[in-house]
Amino acid sequence: MKIAEENAVGLILISEKADPPVVKLGDYFKYIYQLKKQAKKEKKSEVKEIRISFQEGETDLLRKSKQIEEFLKEGHQVRLRMILKGRQLMHLDLAKGKINKVLENIEVPYKLINEIKLQGNNLIVLISKK
Repeated sequence: MKIAEENAVGLILISEKADPPVVKLGDYFKYIYQLKKQAKKEKKSEVKEIRISFQEGETDLLRKSKQIEEFLKEGHQVRLRMILKGRQLMHLDLAKGKINKVLENIEVPYKLINEIKLQGNNLIVLISKK
C-alpha cells in the first residue's frame, strides 16, 4: 500500500483467496476497461441467416455473397436458405445451382458445415469461416 501511495497508482486485487492476497499496481479504471474489452472479443458467434429467392438475379446474388463475406469475417456462421414454392420444388437442380453460384462468389475461405439439403420446402446450407 505504501508503494501504491508513493507512486500515485491504484492497488488492484487479483485474487483474494490466495494467502497472502495477490494484488497488482496500476490504474483501476484502465484495468476494468481492459476486462470489458477482452469480454467483448470473447463474444459468442451467432448463426446469421441469408434468404435467397428462386427468382433472384445475378446482382442480387453478388450483393448477398458480399454480405455473407462480412458475416464470415466477423466470425459468425451463416445459414443460407432458399424457400421454394409450388412448382419450384420440381426444379431442385436449378435451385442448388443458384446456391452454388452464391457460394462460388464468396472470396473468404469457408467450410461447409453441412451440405445443401432439403428440409420441407427449404434448401439449407450452413457455412463457417475456415
